[in-house]
Amino acid sequence: MDKVPNDVLLEIFRAVFTVRNGRIVIGLKDRRWVLAAVCRRWRSLIFDTPTFWKSIQILSVSCCKPSTGPALEEILLRSGNLPITVHLGQRQCPLSAYAKTVLTASVERWSSFVIYGQDDQTEEFLGDFGFPRPLPRLQQVEIEIEVSCDNRTFDVVKYLRPFVRCAGLKKLSIRAVPEQTVLPSWYELECSSFNVAGLGFPWGRLVQLALYAPMVTQNVLDVLRACVRLERLELGWRLIETGEDTYAIPPVSLPRLLTLDALNLLSFSVLSNMRFPNLVDLCTFAHGGMLASLLEISPLLALRTLRLRHLPLPISEDDLGESSFDAMTSLPSLKTIEFRSDVDSLPFIVNKLVSLAPKLHLKTIRLVHKSEAPMTSELCQNATMVDNVEALVAGFLAVEKRTLKLVVLDFRKFKLSSDPLRRPTRALRKTPLLRRLVAFKGQVTVAVFLQSK
Repeated sequence: MDKVPNDVLLEIFRAVFTVRNGRIVIGLKDRRWVLAAVCRRWRSLIFDTPTFWKSIQILSVSCCKPSTGPALEEILLRSGNLPITVHLGQRQCPLSAYAKTVLTASVERWSSFVIYGQDDQTEEFLGDFGFPRPLPRLQQVEIEIEVSCDNRTFDVVKYLRPFVRCAGLKKLSIRAVPEQTVLPSWYELECSSFNVAGLGFPWGRLVQLALYAPMVTQNVLDVLRACVRLERLELGWRLIETGEDTYAIPPVSLPRLLTLDALNLLSFSVLSNMRFPNLVDLCTFAHGGMLASLLEISPLLALRTLRLRHLPLPISEDDLGESSFDAMTSLPSLKTIEFRSDVDSLPFIVNKLVSLAPKLHLKTIRLVHKSEAPMTSELCQNATMVDNVEALVAGFLAVEKRTLKLVVLDFRKFKLSSDPLRRPTRALRKTPLLRRLVAFKGQVTVAVFLQSK
């Protein structure tokens, strides 16, 4: 290794440090410290490269530890003047005064800020950092709030107000999650209406927006109307509390919207008032008629990728009737379909898709089966699933106008945009599923997504 040039070593280190999310988790033994202890040369290279130290995560359990402040101070020093990303947990214990002082001094450098907090503490905590304040480098904010059983109202405004002066903000995610004790009564959570325009939030700068928190329909539509640059939108299953006359609300046009995750059957009052003519990627339910209803509003002529979620169990033919799967045949640009595979639902999906194969022109089928051990997963080993995947591929290859080129097996539990699409490993190629798919070699390519370590 002594003969390896510094620039090559740095690229090796960069590859090692950027696996998964690339963050330095304070309180855990990080690869940077381990490799820096190998020799003086490695230590110098690692410690003197600011890009290795620009993404920081402080776990909830580490917030109040005396060692957190000094560790944070050293990491910030090594990151130089680069923009930094901060992931902060605030649920189990508060951040120590020393650590908070150190972190506050770096606020002007934040480019991304993610906080996991509690509803009764987070607003005050953000105030300690001097919010609202202008942060020209801040481009991304993610807020996940745990709502206690004592609080029946979620006020989204108090989590938006701290960032009203962040004119460079491009990505925003707000998520309300209940304590386990309040799960049965979650839908009783109330929310208040607010003046979207009067808040002064920089909606017009956003290109990505994720709403997984209770909001009234009128407010959601007002927000979307203000998001003139929006390219990606997520409407979560805990999103909407309705009651307004949505037919009286003018439609919202989102010509730049390319990706939509519509994961709440109750959000149709919002979706029915949206127009997204250039949508290319849609994630929605495989049941409940959501896709058919969306097609009644907009023809979705540009849609290329359809991701289906949350099949009900036990599943029946009625769930896959004309209101859902058959609607795919009305999508002229559809090239990719993705769905989760399990023993109970896969036979019904396969039967339906194979019957529709002559009317579809798919190039890619993506099967999602989350597993830490793909080689022993049901998808690769279960005889019923193997038979059905083989039948699915064979069905699409048997049509007169054959278009299928790629079958993707996605085993990831946590997805990152940087995860590479790979050829199956040697161990995977020995599983029953891959042995069956070998029969289609030359006609279709099989690739996999594996969880990064």
